[in-house]
This record gives sequence, C-alpha cells and structure tokens, in this order.
Amino acid sequence: MEDDKHNNPKTMIISEDMVEEIFQHLPIKSLARFKVLSKKWRSTIESTYFSHKRLVRTGLPTPNMKFLYVSRHFSANFVEEDSNSTTLLLETFSRDDHDNNGKNSPSSSSYYSFPDDPVDKSQNETIQVLGSCDGLVLIRIYDDFRYIYLINPTTGKHMTLYPKFTQWPLTFRFEFTAMVDRP
Repeated sequence: MEDDKHNNPKTMIISEDMVEEIFQHLPIKSLARFKVLSKKWRSTIESTYFSHKRLVRTGLPTPNMKFLYVSRHFSANFVEEDSNSTTLLLETFSRDDHDNNGKNSPSSSSYYSFPDDPVDKSQNETIQVLGSCDGLVLIRIYDDFRYIYLINPTTGKHMTLYPKFTQWPLTFRFEFTAMVDRP
C-alpha cells in the first residue's frame, strides 16, 4: 500500500500568470504547437497583451504611435487613374521618421485604387478615417457616405463598401474578436 502512494502521479496546478511567464520564454514554433492544446492557451498566446509583453522581454522595440494621413491621389506619376476610379494615398508617420534635413517623412506610403467608384470630381471632398483596428482602416469620402473603403495596408487588400443607410446619425466602430476554430 505504501508503495502505491509513491507511484501515483500527482496533479500540479500552475497559475495562469506562471503559464504565461513560461510561454514568454518559448520559441515561436513551440508557441504555435501549444496553441492547439488548449483554447485558454490559444487565447493567451494570441492576445495583444502577450505579444506586447513578449516584445518587451526580448528587447525589441515596442510598436509606437503612428499617424495615418489619407489623401486623394490625382497624379498619374505612380498610379493610373481614370474618371471611374478613386485612388487614395495612405502615408504613415511616427515621431522617429525624419529625412536628412530633419523634416518628418512618411515611414510608408501606399496607393489604393478603387476602380468601381465613379467619382464626381466637382463635389467638395471630405476624406475621413472612420476607424482602425488591428491593422484594418475604414475610410469614407464625401459627406453623404456614398462610398466607404476598407483597407488592409499590411496585405494591400482593399474593397469598396456600398452602405445603405436609413437612419441618422451614424456611428462607426471597429472591434477585434479573436476567432476560435470550432468543430
């Protein structure tokens, strides 16, 4: 009987904080493997908080605030634009982005052409960033919400949304929800 007590495996309970601390020291490949073992572990590993803590621990610079500037692009120097398209220029600035003369210069510039948008060039243009979340940017042009653009600057993918609004005033909001694969 006495021998059975020593041969039985014991259950060890580790706090979530301790698990997260252990995860911080694992290589990316191991983290990818651990994500499939538990929904809780997957949630922890994919959280923005965990990513930020991991960056700080590894000594990599943490993401700093960025300023996004959006404008219409009319010149044919970079992108061809016909009368039935709209081209937007997105430029990203951070406080560390300077040229050789000490002036702010964009850290990135990207052009996005929306060919299915017949723009009335005579209208007074209003370009507004409605929101951004986890890399996606939502933009509108004109005061009447005729076209809304969804852009992913990381992948370069973009699309035009054609909203049908029946109620005013309108409010837009972005929200991030981690998707969990379900059987």
